[in-house]
Amino acid sequence: MAVEGYSFNRAAQAVGVSSNSLRRWYEKYVPEPERREQFLAGVTDMASPTTPLRTVLVRLVPAITLGFCCYHANRLPAATFETRTQSKSDSSSLVAVVRADWKRRQDRIASFTCQWTAKCVLYAHTELFYVGPDRHSIFLPEKDETITRSYSMQMDGNEKSRIDYTGPQLIEQLRGLAPRVFLAVTDGMHARGFFGKDESLALRFPPLGFIRKDPALPDLDAPDVRPLLMFCRPDIPAMQLFCNLSQYRFQSRSQLRGHDCVVLSRRDSGYRTLLYLDTKRRHVPLRIVRRFDDPVGREATSFVSYQGDFMYGTAADASVVLSGWEQLTRGAKDRPVYKETVTVKTFTANPQIPAATFQFVFPPNTIVFNEGTGEYYLKRPNGVKRHITVAEADARVPYRVLMETESGQGVKKLPEESRGVRYLLVAINLAALFVGCFAWWLIVRMRRHRRK
Repeated sequence: MAVEGYSFNRAAQAVGVSSNSLRRWYEKYVPEPERREQFLAGVTDMASPTTPLRTVLVRLVPAITLGFCCYHANRLPAATFETRTQSKSDSSSLVAVVRADWKRRQDRIASFTCQWTAKCVLYAHTELFYVGPDRHSIFLPEKDETITRSYSMQMDGNEKSRIDYTGPQLIEQLRGLAPRVFLAVTDGMHARGFFGKDESLALRFPPLGFIRKDPALPDLDAPDVRPLLMFCRPDIPAMQLFCNLSQYRFQSRSQLRGHDCVVLSRRDSGYRTLLYLDTKRRHVPLRIVRRFDDPVGREATSFVSYQGDFMYGTAADASVVLSGWEQLTRGAKDRPVYKETVTVKTFTANPQIPAATFQFVFPPNTIVFNEGTGEYYLKRPNGVKRHITVAEADARVPYRVLMETESGQGVKKLPEESRGVRYLLVAINLAALFVGCFAWWLIVRMRRHRRK
């Protein structure tokens, strides 16, 4: 402050004390400007043999304090503090700009339709979950499976949406992949899901329908549609885990695939998320990375990292449109679990979507599960509900038997071979129980004999 002319605030911030404390030091130890040269000259004479020790110490303390302040004012802590203050301010303003660009793009795209094809790789020995109306099961492919699916999505505002896709899907009854149609739709009040049946296949599995308790589609949270929603619907609840910008902070500036971008980061529940945003194209996302940072928990968790890379093109009106994306998910020990390469065929902003698009009626002979009421039934061709009892669900009565019988009678109509298998399993369990009890009795008897 005395020699280099630093301000009170900057010197206090560099040293880590309040400006009031530093001001008291200044008034007590630093001389007036006209006596500054004399003060510095006196400091150089402190080593004189005739100078008393008390005088040396009295002069040395303010000199060390002055030197400490001047030294640290020119060192890294001052610059670091200014950088951190600048970064925090820049981070808030940058997040505000990104939020404004995303909001402007969403307002511009009030509704949209999109069609795309996806080439998916399911890696061997990976746990894949099939979600049925009453239970969950796991499918472990023995070798890598490469499949191709076709998708179509229509969205009107944030309340009405519909997703259709066709292609190989997990079938519990087959314990494998088979062609199947899937549809998820909501009109803002009721959400429905439907797994259709390819009629060219034998009658081995039924069409399944779901009536959701929540009107919002859980399918909007799936990785299949995540990049599309990040582009034009980042504020819907399903995207808050990735797109809640209030929890992001500026990290750095970088280049990705030849584009200048800013990198925002956040941490939550052991995960670190990075957003790479294109600065030249209204901060559209170029890449998103979400990774589990805990090295200990990384060995136990089934999800370690996710990376999505987004590609863009230019529409006729010079606006930016999504042209495709690539995604890779890794599991325990960083092994790849799921890889997807997508090519967008068409993207139309603000089309006129008929209201009937978001109204869906289950076709006849569909097994329906209503999450709100708990109903589980088969919809007959005349619209009558053939309720499936708990006993029939536990016995896994075949679809054909359910169509031929009334409610509660499916267990009685099970094929004789199915009953024989069940009886055999019961007999095996009883035999195993008997052997276990007999072994326990022998062990107890031998211990008693040794004690005697």
